Amino acid sequence: GSVRIVRADETAAAVGEIGEIRVRGPQLFCGYVDSTRDAEALDADGYFRTGDLGYLDADGCLVVTGRLKDIIVRKMENIPAREVEEALIADPAIADVCVIGVPDAGSGERVCAVVVPRDASAPPTLESVRVFLSGTPLNKRKYPEQVEIVTELPRNSLGKIAKPALRERFSDTMPATGTTPATAATPGNGQTAQGAVAESFTTIEFEVSGHVATVALNRPERLNSFDQVMAAEMVRVWQRVRDDDDIRVAILQANGERAFCTGIDVGGGAWWTHKSRWNQEDPGVSLGPRQHRVWKPVICAVHGMAAGGAMYFINESDIVICSSEATFFDPHANGGMVSALEPIGMLARGIPLGEVLRWALLGSDERMTAQTALRAGIVTEVVEPGQLRSRARQLADEIAARRPEAIQGTVRAIWEALEMNPSIALRNGLSYTQIGNPGDGRTDSRVNKRTPRLR
Repeated sequence: GSVRIVRADETAAAVGEIGEIRVRGPQLFCGYVDSTRDAEALDADGYFRTGDLGYLDADGCLVVTGRLKDIIVRKMENIPAREVEEALIADPAIADVCVIGVPDAGSGERVCAVVVPRDASAPPTLESVRVFLSGTPLNKRKYPEQVEIVTELPRNSLGKIAKPALRERFSDTMPATGTTPATAATPGNGQTAQGAVAESFTTIEFEVSGHVATVALNRPERLNSFDQVMAAEMVRVWQRVRDDDDIRVAILQANGERAFCTGIDVGGGAWWTHKSRWNQEDPGVSLGPRQHRVWKPVICAVHGMAAGGAMYFINESDIVICSSEATFFDPHANGGMVSALEPIGMLARGIPLGEVLRWALLGSDERMTAQTALRAGIVTEVVEPGQLRSRARQLADEIAARRPEAIQGTVRAIWEALEMNPSIALRNGLSYTQIGNPGDGRTDSRVNKRTPRLR
């Protein structure tokens, strides 16, 4: 017999990657008497669809992690209920917990935690649960959006939690909305996440208005070079952009007149070198939106100098525009340093090899003008300096007016395709159209027209 692990797109999972467990062997049945049910039970290669989730480790041993039906699909992302349960059960206020997916018109499903409190007089709240989870490795995208308090969890004759009964009970419980703080939960009284909380930063400015987040690099006295503090703050910013459903588009710009960004702050040095060389990470992991799985469009507005590490921001933006006085160059060569990470990102973005090599090898002796950057594909539009921010906002507002589920699915499909071969990318893209197109908010494009402009 044989075992294989399969992704949702029917491709084989890698070693250690969780997927559906499928089995085939001489003792396995060949199909149902009612052959119309065979397609549900067996795949094209005759493997039985077990409905279990797991992975094969490096030694070929099978590890079972849960059931496929325990996957919660929220905004086209799979969230394993068991992973959330394992994080929550460590909360000292929780005696028992079951995590389920309940229907949600906006996201498909929302994560609902059904909780038995350790102290009935002081049950956990949605706020307290999220505060506790912030100290765990669980990703914020997987945090519960609803908490229900019960005296005990229903179980079947085998002692297993009866999740279908919980889904039926709480599917019609719509969480409260608004920005008031969550209060202590009562049995059957749903809670939802609090409204957006203002955040303060020292190296950037951040604001949200009209579904658009504006992020401004704010170290003009250092030509907006990034240091350890900015890198850490960018992590927080992208997490907020990713997880805040009120945000549909982000604008990335910079304060000051001279520079958009001039790369790492050489005065502060490389803050990651104290780590073992095998544990060091590219600082771009903190700076760019794609590294944080942000699938909301990011519009980058570049002015002044964009040098070296500025490409961390530019390479991972969806639409890049610049002012007519902007210049692009790489000072690594002048300092006798290898320039590898930024130009590799440029290649991944589709910038021609010759332009990338010239940019990296000539250092600051040659600066690429805005028009050359337009021709090379680094930017898609050049505007006058006084129009840069208003133009970025105009583009953001137009995109923010679209159905957000469709926009995010489009962004994700395109970026993920860069790391796939064409046939797999097409299958992946097809699955996103199937996941992201149904639902509220779709309109007839024939009656949803605007006067087009030419570019």
